[in-house]
Amino acid sequence: MTLNRRFHDAILDAAHNHFLRKAAVGVQASFPLLGDSNLLDKPRARAAHAQHSLEYRLARIGRDPGVPR
Repeated sequence: MTLNRRFHDAILDAAHNHFLRKAAVGVQASFPLLGDSNLLDKPRARAAHAQHSLEYRLARIGRDPGVPR
């Protein structure tokens, strides 16, 4: 299992939301149809890591990155 998949599974586990997990499983099932991941591109992988890191840090301090302040 890839690091990206483990990361997102950890988020789903922490959410304790059965409906969210079912929806995510449905989305993940379609991934093979999309071809290679953008994360195989090193600059894109770095950008994705930075984005996830920022979202994680904001969540830790109680700020939703999707809500403007």
